[in-house]
Amino acid sequence: MGFIFKRGTRPLLAAAVGMLLVLPTDAGAAVTACPAATTLEALTACLVDSNHMPRSGTNGFIVPSLGEQIEWDEVVKDMLDGSQSGACAAVSLPPGLAGLYEITAFTDASNGDTYCVLAEIAEIGDPNKKAWGTFVTSLEPQRELAIQIPHPLNDLDTALQGASVFKTIRARSFLLTGSHRNANDPDSTCQSSYRESDAAHNVENMFHTTTEATLDWYQTQQLDQELVVIQFHGMGTSSCPGVDVYMTNGRSPGDGTPIAGDDILTLQAELEARHPGWVVVVPGGTPSCTLNATTNTQGRLLNGVAPQSVCGTAATGYNGSFVHIEQKRDFRIPEGWFDSMEASWPVGCAVDEHFEGGLAGWFNSAASTCSTGAFVTATPTEQSSAGGIVTQVDGDHTSVSGQALFTATNTSNSTGDVDGGACIAESPVYPVGVDSEISIWYFHGQSETADDPAGDFFLLEISTDGGTSYSTLASTGDVATNAAWSEATTTLAAGSTVKFRVQVSDGTADGSLVEGGVDDLLICPSATASVPLLPPLGWAVLLSGLVYFGARAADRKFENLWND
Repeated sequence: MGFIFKRGTRPLLAAAVGMLLVLPTDAGAAVTACPAATTLEALTACLVDSNHMPRSGTNGFIVPSLGEQIEWDEVVKDMLDGSQSGACAAVSLPPGLAGLYEITAFTDASNGDTYCVLAEIAEIGDPNKKAWGTFVTSLEPQRELAIQIPHPLNDLDTALQGASVFKTIRARSFLLTGSHRNANDPDSTCQSSYRESDAAHNVENMFHTTTEATLDWYQTQQLDQELVVIQFHGMGTSSCPGVDVYMTNGRSPGDGTPIAGDDILTLQAELEARHPGWVVVVPGGTPSCTLNATTNTQGRLLNGVAPQSVCGTAATGYNGSFVHIEQKRDFRIPEGWFDSMEASWPVGCAVDEHFEGGLAGWFNSAASTCSTGAFVTATPTEQSSAGGIVTQVDGDHTSVSGQALFTATNTSNSTGDVDGGACIAESPVYPVGVDSEISIWYFHGQSETADDPAGDFFLLEISTDGGTSYSTLASTGDVATNAAWSEATTTLAAGSTVKFRVQVSDGTADGSLVEGGVDDLLICPSATASVPLLPPLGWAVLLSGLVYFGARAADRKFENLWND
């Protein structure tokens, strides 16, 4: 089977990875720290409230030990294994985390999707409170994107923005830090101009540990060329005059100026196309901005700096796996980002079959009754009847010179075509995890009309129940037909088990020249419906009975002034 993907996207089929994982019996359970939360947005709002996330100057962040970081690393990788296999990893938390954290299979009431949530149990005031943050994985991801929020209390609204983006575009993971960046008084031993509680400028925290574990997991799965980590930040009103959104790969203009094809250029174009009033800038653009994230420890790691060197060594270039987004307050509305991000990282197709490698699981059915003309994979050559009807196409659909699945390889007119009954090919079963669209190309050629109405036909069918029953995608009766590639399309519901069957028949009456074949099968997730953009003056989201309202003017005084 072939696949289409770019960085941040790949076909996502359920596959067991690493270890046997089963769905926990607590599927759909509440998160202990936030029992009233029934959506990811509500859960996020709860986790950042004053009962759960230590504020500035409280010294509520506890620096984890190396042993605790190692245990956290293992749990993150187990959760990513569960995300890959489509089951919430039933892991037993190691000793350093047991009793402090829990893993919950959390079902979002607004979309019915289930997520694995690693969340702290204790509230502020509990001596067991660590403030290490929250990690979430999707069980039905469509994009190899990791959404991260390192400064939710400084960069107001980014926590809810990140949760909503993660959920809507079906990214693989979501990471929320556990405290205010200035929660603790001591300076970071990694970068002394920042506090030790600043997740983006230290390595002794679970935020950085999660990023290291995520990168390691992708490298182990040989998916690191698809990973994109996206951090949403907020800049103050006086920062970068004239700029609404500034995006970088963690480098400054020069070696950080994006080149054609880079994801941030695509995202810039998509945002500007949907929001003509937005000023979206990248390194090297105008107006200029200096918030390049060159000291961000996760950015350095993802851009190739050795893990032991990220505190003091800047990256010398970028590889596209880190996207740092600075935004002014009015541009952090989640709905303003959904369509642009989906278009910038289009979903790979679960099935993208061109038969260039052979049958790809298709087979000649035992129900076939033909005496000649069994299906093969090869390059078709044009054949015509004595009357000038083209019965076999000249080349495959993909490139003309490639392979297709069709009825025998003809060396001359009437040699090797279908005779004596129906030649039937069947596909393997393709599980479909999300609502999808199907495209398959086919051809049928027949030289005569009405010489065997019962025996001469072409029939392309699809089953959505694994082959128990079929419906017609394309058919032709006993009529002279010039062979040409045509497309059949349909839509599928999530949970379908898809199987194809193609029948090409030349009955036992006076012989016709009859041929047929298929090529270029695609099963791709359906496009997500657009969500209308709310006005940039304020917004309200109903969160399981809690109204979370962003009043732009009222809390402007709390705007973050630390901008890197």
